[in-house]
Amino acid sequence: MGYARVSRQDQNLDLQLEALTEARCDKLFDDKISGSRAERSGLAKALEMATRGRYPCRLGTGSVEA
Repeated sequence: MGYARVSRQDQNLDLQLEALTEARCDKLFDDKISGSRAERSGLAKALEMATRGRYPCRLGTGSVEA
């Protein structure tokens, strides 16, 4: 599973999602919202899945980490 985020609605998630797909993440979550915002629904879903035993390929922004 992977998580991608950009800070603004006009930014594009495509490169991050492509990198996560190449890293063979089978479930992707994303947010288009500032990192300082408390409610990030994509992050919440990724963390919920992680608590059920699934671990992220990548969490947050930056390079893909397997």
